[in-house]
Amino acid sequence: MGARQGLSAGAGRPLDRVRNPAMFVRHNPGYRVIVMNVSLPPEFEQLVQRQVQTGRYLSASDVVREALRQMEERDQAWAFQADDIREKIAAGMASLRAGDGADGEAFFDVMDSELAELEGHTSA
Repeated sequence: MGARQGLSAGAGRPLDRVRNPAMFVRHNPGYRVIVMNVSLPPEFEQLVQRQVQTGRYLSASDVVREALRQMEERDQAWAFQADDIREKIAAGMASLRAGDGADGEAFFDVMDSELAELEGHTSA
């Protein structure tokens, strides 16, 4: 059994049956392609197949790569947002330590009265 057993060249063809196994790597110049098997529940398999059938993706691998790219972008956005929130909390805490805080009860009293005023204008 060769090192390529269980690997796939896409479209359900085992890599062993591809005339030139390196051909699929050429679709992605500039980076190495690692082939791996992934187990999916039936509903995800059907989702992947539907995406390929739309013609937007050439293979299941393309669908998975796009999903992973989007997941990475989402995770980076969340990390950025978390960093931004941490900076705002730190700035707020520094402001409080410097004595620049506001009375929370007074703030909410003003907000409640402004909201009541807005509601009174919209219901008339």
